[in-house]
Amino acid sequence: MEYDIREAARILDLSEKEIREYIDRGMLTARREDGEWLIPDWAIRVFRRTLETLEKVGKLNKPSQEEMYWAIVDRLDHIVENMAAVRQELEQRAAIFDRLASIERVMQEKEMEVEKLKSELRYRIEIFEKEIGFLRLENKRLSDEVVRLRKRLEELRGDESRATTQVPAVSENVRERQGFWDRFLRMLTWD
Repeated sequence: MEYDIREAARILDLSEKEIREYIDRGMLTARREDGEWLIPDWAIRVFRRTLETLEKVGKLNKPSQEEMYWAIVDRLDHIVENMAAVRQELEQRAAIFDRLASIERVMQEKEMEVEKLKSELRYRIEIFEKEIGFLRLENKRLSDEVVRLRKRLEELRGDESRATTQVPAVSENVRERQGFWDRFLRMLTWD
């Protein structure tokens, strides 16, 4: 987290002018963004410890070289602490990256499975469409056959009715005289 000069002054219980002076002297780490100074929270903690050390010595305005040395050592300690935190965060990110890579591999395998299933489904759809086409042709052929047979049946019924109207009534005696084959042929033509 970063603070502007006003917030840093409130946290450190100093004036904004003093904060600017410490930034100018290099005692307070800050960076400039869009014309405004931003001070990281770790720099404020280090500076507070430096101020406490300097107050113990009693020389707040002009620190001696030894005081500056200890302030630098204090900052370096804080940097080392931050580096450990950064290292831990990098390890966590590396673990996350490895997990993401593993998930991506699994996703690629699943995508390949999906593509394989899609291909198989397309193949089966083609087979079913061919079977449906064959069944439609067979259905049409059978429908045509039924129509043809119905026409033939109608023709046969028409021939039978014409045959019965054209043949004169035969007496009982004539029937008895007809031969076996004549009766057999008549039986074959009856419906």
